[in-house]
Order: sequence, then C-alpha cells, then structure tokens
Amino acid sequence: MSWNHMMKGSYMIHGHAHNNREAFYFSMSQQMPNLLNAGVEINGYRPVNFDDLVKNNEIFKSEHTEKEAITEMEKGINALAE
Repeated sequence: MSWNHMMKGSYMIHGHAHNNREAFYFSMSQQMPNLLNAGVEINGYRPVNFDDLVKNNEIFKSEHTEKEAITEMEKGINALAE
C-alpha cells in the first residue's frame, strides 16, 4: 500500500481489486485518495479518463452503500452519453 513519490502527491492506479468492500484493504484504501482502483466494476464497465477515474473512486470509497454508489456511477455515465 505504498509507492514511489506517494508523499509527493503521485497516484497509484491498480486493478484486480474489483469492487470488494469487504476486503481487508478496503478501509485502508478509503484513507488514500491517490490510490485509484481502475477495475471495470466501479468505472461503469468502460474505459474512463483520469478525471472520471478519480471521481468514480471518490464515489466508491465514500460511505454510500454499494447500490447507491452504482446508481451514482450510472447517473454519471448517462450524463456523459447525453
């Protein structure tokens, strides 16, 4: 859970974590805004740009329930499609 230049504001973008809020590392990742999950589940099953990746991670890491987080992501996807 650390990377080069972590303390200088750099980002760590990772996959393979999916959207598992029950995993032991989830509570730690909530405290690390520059640790970004690039998994398809939290990114609307599509490629996203960096700004959307940050926003989707903020939503996912928030205290929303998983259902609420998915609804928020779907709203964002629909807004982009309009």
